[in-house]
Amino acid sequence: MIKTKWLIYTVAIGLLPFLLRLLMFVVGKNAGYDFLMNESDFITFGLVLNLTNLNELEHKKESVWKTQMIGLAAIQVAVYAGILVISYITEFPKQEIIRPHILFYCSLILSIISFIFSYSIYDRLNKLSINEQS
Repeated sequence: MIKTKWLIYTVAIGLLPFLLRLLMFVVGKNAGYDFLMNESDFITFGLVLNLTNLNELEHKKESVWKTQMIGLAAIQVAVYAGILVISYITEFPKQEIIRPHILFYCSLILSIISFIFSYSIYDRLNKLSINEQS
């Protein structure tokens, strides 16, 4: 049940900006693929995943694993915050410092890594929950 709630409450909510953009892309007349592929949607997804990890782990019994996962999630939040600032810089007119397509691929890859990381946390929490009930 923990993983199901995670999929509904975290993954679906985290993907909401992308899903809304996808809907706008499908129904819009002049929306190109560059509109669909926006790094800020995937940065938001990664932030939602990691902030949820922090919140969920905070209420668990102390362990080395918990401390390590909280540390990794906190580092990822800081990285995503930095990448979000960089993505805002790409919106400045005539900026030539950042290559937006590279930033998009980086944010996409990082969000996939965050998804796997978050899934592993909730998988372990699910197993711990099942063991406690037995």
